[in-house]
Amino acid sequence: MTFANLVRSDLSEGLRSTRGRVALLAVGGGCLSFLQLLFTMAIDYWDPPFTFGEAIVAAMGGMSVFDPDHEVAFRFPAGWMLMLMLVAYIPLSYPYRDLMGYGREVLVASGSRWSWWLSKCLWVTLVALLGCALLVVACAIVSLLWGGEPSLLVPDGFLECAGLGSELAGPYDLRPFVLVFPLMVVAVCLLQLALSLALGPTLAFASTSVILLASAYLFHPLLPGEYLMIARLDLSIPNGMSLRSGAIYALVIAAASVLVGGLHFSRMDCIDKELSI
Repeated sequence: MTFANLVRSDLSEGLRSTRGRVALLAVGGGCLSFLQLLFTMAIDYWDPPFTFGEAIVAAMGGMSVFDPDHEVAFRFPAGWMLMLMLVAYIPLSYPYRDLMGYGREVLVASGSRWSWWLSKCLWVTLVALLGCALLVVACAIVSLLWGGEPSLLVPDGFLECAGLGSELAGPYDLRPFVLVFPLMVVAVCLLQLALSLALGPTLAFASTSVILLASAYLFHPLLPGEYLMIARLDLSIPNGMSLRSGAIYALVIAAASVLVGGLHFSRMDCIDKELSI
């Protein structure tokens, strides 16, 4: 079986098994953005229309840097984390389930473990990008419902009204964020894929959740979630996370995950491996 046939098989079977999760993400992303904009209107009197960029902030703004020394309560970014966990959950189980089932026959037919592994990495990458695209489309639809413009410029003052805080004057250009966001999401999903080979899907997903939670509570450039929160970037706060550094870091994580995961898989005993999800 050629690599192209492996990819076609994964696209067909994988998307069929995850279509329900994909639909849930699209609906959930739109609802999150819509409800957060309602909250901003009710609490901070920021009147519509809301631009495309403001809808993205509502869904993916995250939270401002937490400083326990200032005795400020930790505001857990539940909506932000829920959306990212759902994106990570979509491609979680298919590669491992495939390996424990029909995928073993495909693996033998392909004659190459690396081909099978790279096909799964490509599938996870495409599904993660699809999840990010659905979130962006959901935010665009929400913006249109509010009568907003398709602009990624966020006016000065909106971050404060959204409860995110900002120490730099606007407007804020979200175009770099929209480009780097999917790169880091792909990197996190590939890292999760590599971990699932060694730990199983359940512990791999738990590891992803811990990384995101630590990113919210702490403020460190080695935590991938920092680059997925608009409130933590250098466009909104001094000494914030650089999106250029975030893009490079995402590529490093992705490349290391593919390489280390592939090396582990090439030596893994697939026969005695048990299904544990």
